[in-house]
Amino acid sequence: MRSTFTAAVAACSLTLGGCASGPSNFRIVPTEKTTGDQPLKNFLVLAPGVRAKGAGLYSMDIPIASPPWRCPSSEAGDADFRARVVTTGFNTAVLRVTSVLYDKEAQLRQAWENWTKSPQATPVIQCLSAQDIAAIPNRLAAARPVDGEQSLESALGLSATRLVILEPGMTVCASDGFMRDATADGHIPTGPFCARVADSPFGGQVLDPIRHSMDGITGGSDSGAGAPIRSIASWAEVPRDTNPREYVVRYPTKLPPAGRPLPKDVSLLVSLDARLPFKVRQAAMSCIADEGRVVDFCESPISQIPKKCGNPTLAQMTVQPMCYRFGERGVMNLSIPVIINGTQADVGVGALVRDAAAQLGRPPTTTPGMTRWYGAKQHPVEFETKAFDLPLLPGDTLSW
Repeated sequence: MRSTFTAAVAACSLTLGGCASGPSNFRIVPTEKTTGDQPLKNFLVLAPGVRAKGAGLYSMDIPIASPPWRCPSSEAGDADFRARVVTTGFNTAVLRVTSVLYDKEAQLRQAWENWTKSPQATPVIQCLSAQDIAAIPNRLAAARPVDGEQSLESALGLSATRLVILEPGMTVCASDGFMRDATADGHIPTGPFCARVADSPFGGQVLDPIRHSMDGITGGSDSGAGAPIRSIASWAEVPRDTNPREYVVRYPTKLPPAGRPLPKDVSLLVSLDARLPFKVRQAAMSCIADEGRVVDFCESPISQIPKKCGNPTLAQMTVQPMCYRFGERGVMNLSIPVIINGTQADVGVGALVRDAAAQLGRPPTTTPGMTRWYGAKQHPVEFETKAFDLPLLPGDTLSW
């Protein structure tokens, strides 16, 4: 067995240009062109298996299940996007993708799709399993080098669109949900009401896990033909769902005005089918972010949503989206779980490394020990530049 392994390693060294995979840790590196007063753009986050190749190119090692002996050793592609199979051990391999630095995840996914259709890529595609081919776009997206601002958008959906995708472990709280006794100054708010996001036994996420074991605790159906945006006072009023759901919180551009503000002016909770293909999901998110179309998206029958949103891609949706607001002026606040000096803590979505340091009374210029989830395990984070504006992600661990 040992001689077989040695022979395999020797063979890959000769025919594939080496078996070594990329770095096994996250690396925080300075950008080639710093942007001065935009600290979130002054560094890049390189995931495990990603390395800079020079001339604006980056290589990403994407694990594959296909045996490397089935695959050709030649590299296929062009100056912007190319790939080849590289052996990493006995009967194991990665697809090494080398590409330019794309600003948007959708651009990288499109480059992969275009590459798979090119004649020179055919021999590589034919050697990959159907499982590998289906998984590679998501794995590429997870490995894409990102700056601080893009890391928030990639992991949580947080961007200029003011949308945040809820993930298991996050906490979502709503305050000012319903008002009680009127006073001279208006109303006394109730709340806050909080829920921890968890994996649903039906797939996707759930906001109140105990309700899945309690019959009849909620009424209402999730499969209607479109309904007005529901005004709720507790998470228990979100119908128990047998369809896999994911949830998105949409923030307004400013705090809701007094009186009865329009839906576009308040925080909204939107549930979507968790199985939507990437392009359909992006189309839905775009419509939710559009102040002129969000109500049509929420309140129209699913058959009319493509026309209302002006995007035929949405015809692929099969599960009616549902939208909720907390009372009239309800504001939602989100936090993510991290571990700081061995103790679990919740920090606000968008919190930075320097914020965690300040929480402990540590100087914001002291680099922490840090690990971050990637794949199925945590990896150390190496700071090759003092990026204290690195946004925190769910599950990060920090120590000073």
